[in-house]
Amino acid sequence: YYPGSGVFVCNEGNFMYGNASLTYYNPSTGEVEPQIFYNANNFPLGDVCQSMEIINGRGYVVVNNSGVIYVIDPITRKYLGKISGLTSPRFIMGNGRGKLYVTEYYSPSIKVIDESSLAFIGEISLPVQDAGAMVYDAGYVYVCASASPCVVCKIDVSNDKLMVTTPVTLSPNSIVVDKNKKLWVLSDGGYYGSPLGQELAAISRINP
Repeated sequence: YYPGSGVFVCNEGNFMYGNASLTYYNPSTGEVEPQIFYNANNFPLGDVCQSMEIINGRGYVVVNNSGVIYVIDPITRKYLGKISGLTSPRFIMGNGRGKLYVTEYYSPSIKVIDESSLAFIGEISLPVQDAGAMVYDAGYVYVCASASPCVVCKIDVSNDKLMVTTPVTLSPNSIVVDKNKKLWVLSDGGYYGSPLGQELAAISRINP
């Protein structure tokens, strides 16, 4: 979502087909613009558009199976740069101090990126793999980790250190902070036949 303007929609495309795309929706006019990345830059996004964040006026489009994050101007949609050398990125989040955090599939750590140069500058080790969705609030980044045990990790952005983990229901996939500064975590509970098992889906409310 771009404040006061519209909504960016990530279209994953078919796995291994390289046909991911980005759509823009203007809710005030009802106008839908497909293929805005390709139309602005004349090359495709790649394979599986996983997520997108707007951080300090720049759009970061995470393309999972291509192992790249494209940086764009959210107004012109023009390419500004990219973060490459990733294995399987899922989500990106800023820390308000010039750093970016990137989670990846099957990884027991979070990659730390310099916001200006887009270069790797560090890693934050986690006690579990499969870090995913993140949210930033009041000097901390909260990260959902969906491998067993399923937890929410609290990271202090002043020193990039893991502070504490909080158990949640199986397979947490999204997280937000409400106006009362409480965390809400949605867990889908896994699926039948999963090696981690299956539980009822749940929403967890956490006091950070």
